[in-house]
Amino acid sequence: MKRFYSIITIIAALFTLASCNQDTPVPPEGEASKSILVYIAAYKNSLATAVSADIEEIKQGYVPGYLTGGEDKVLLVYLDSEREECPTLCRYYKKDMALVIDTLKKYPHQNSASAEVLATVINDAESFFPVKQRGLILSSHGTGWLPKGFYSNPTESVTAPDGSVFLRPAPAQMEDPYADMVKTWGLHDRYNAKAEMEICDLCACLPFHYDFIAFDACLMGGIETVYQLRDKCDFVMSSAAEILTDGYPYDTVIEPFFKMDEDGVVAAADIYYTYYEYIDTGATISVFKTSELAEVAEKSRAVFSSLERDGEGTAYKIEGLPMDKVQGYFRMGRHYFYDYLDLMERISTPEQYAELCAAWDRACRFKAATPEYKLGGHTEFRIKRFCGLSTYISNPRHSKLDSFYLGFDWNKAVGMVVE
Repeated sequence: MKRFYSIITIIAALFTLASCNQDTPVPPEGEASKSILVYIAAYKNSLATAVSADIEEIKQGYVPGYLTGGEDKVLLVYLDSEREECPTLCRYYKKDMALVIDTLKKYPHQNSASAEVLATVINDAESFFPVKQRGLILSSHGTGWLPKGFYSNPTESVTAPDGSVFLRPAPAQMEDPYADMVKTWGLHDRYNAKAEMEICDLCACLPFHYDFIAFDACLMGGIETVYQLRDKCDFVMSSAAEILTDGYPYDTVIEPFFKMDEDGVVAAADIYYTYYEYIDTGATISVFKTSELAEVAEKSRAVFSSLERDGEGTAYKIEGLPMDKVQGYFRMGRHYFYDYLDLMERISTPEQYAELCAAWDRACRFKAATPEYKLGGHTEFRIKRFCGLSTYISNPRHSKLDSFYLGFDWNKAVGMVVE
């Protein structure tokens, strides 16, 4: 999906401040205290057109000034797109009323959806501009908490007549007619599952603490992802459902992000939601305060530990759930993303649920969702309730996912899936 700019906007762009590109980095003219790194992995993954629009939005929106006269902010953009000669790390700033794009470093062609490359770029950014406060925006395709390759090639467990269990491909799905309209972090190359980055790898590769991490990528608004990042940032902004290829409205979200606090991240989330509500399409967005997640985990563990289970560890209440009634945030049969509080209300006592909701409200600083999730004018699913984050629901048919889920900090803390 392309953004459509009004004639007025296009004409106005012709009269914006002149810009120039510099391939030789200019030595820092002063000290910065705040930086935002927009990390865009869009090589061979259908996002080239949308990313070009994002870059134009960045140019048209708020860009910090030269580091003099009290300016202390730095905007950095790492861009890996098939429309570019090579991946680059650039600084965007205004000097003498003109936009300057300073190329800090050029990289060889590389898998920008790998943890190693992300860590390298982050360290490079910090070496150019050491700061006290930092934000990170990750823009690419995304498949939530799932293991590499599973979203595009799901499997399920099947019990044979002799009692043996084996994996087989999940029932075939028709070709997704809206594949190029969504950003479903990690599908650096849509034909190469090895190019995906798993959440635990992402978390492990982050060398610094962030004031916020924002995902401009699909399905990253899950309790598994947000909890895994609890020690890496103060706030996480993400979407439980898929994000359209339009992504963030970068011309308006960068400025509030630079506040580096709850108010700023919440303002950015509200801008995102308002944009998609206005164009009448689908959107979910939330902001969670990571320091409040420990209590959410404690109250959740009280629920899961009280459930009766069979000899294989399957909770009877979960196994017997009417899954078609639980709020989901997925299409194409990818039923790995359900509303967390909808699940918990169904398996907890009223007292347990009330305590959990109280903790949840302290952690969730903002949430918004459109009544329907639409693509191409077609309603893919309705959103009747939205707590802010999705969750996996354990299922014996997905033994591979259950086993993979055991490695997440969230599951270790709450015990939904047991060995």
